[in-house]
Amino acid sequence: GFYRQLAQAEPDAILVRNLSGLVYFKKQYPNLHLIGDYSLNVSNELTAELLIESGLKRLVPSCDLNWEQMASLIKASQPGWFEPIIHQHMPMFHMEHCVFAAYLSTGSSYRDCGRPCDRHRLELRDRQAAAFPVLADAGCRNTVYNSMVQSAAVFLPKMQELGIRHFRIDYL
Repeated sequence: GFYRQLAQAEPDAILVRNLSGLVYFKKQYPNLHLIGDYSLNVSNELTAELLIESGLKRLVPSCDLNWEQMASLIKASQPGWFEPIIHQHMPMFHMEHCVFAAYLSTGSSYRDCGRPCDRHRLELRDRQAAAFPVLADAGCRNTVYNSMVQSAAVFLPKMQELGIRHFRIDYL
């Protein structure tokens, strides 16, 4: 149902985060522009080629790659396939438990919590007082993000030299 709602909003593109999304959108909405997100863990040219052949227009390389590994991936593939993220708070983990409902509501689930996530910001703090943002998605799952922004902006000229023309900036 969630995939259908996304497609009915008539987006310019869909960010595909798992294989079930790829299969669904290719079958039900074959003309949608699909971009494979970092969660598909594209870290070699074989995976990249398989996903492009499966219908994705562009791919976000795995966030686990260092510069040398990413450059090797781009050189072994086609630069036009890639859309690296150059700025983001890295998601650290996802959970089904809703921290917002548990601590900012008398409800027990999305059915009766009153959606405090729509009105409040929430952060977890570590022993050094670093703030880790927590966000709820449309399905009331929570994601905890790294406290520090990760930036690959220093590599932007090198990425352009390799022929990459599409980049992504993720804001919270």
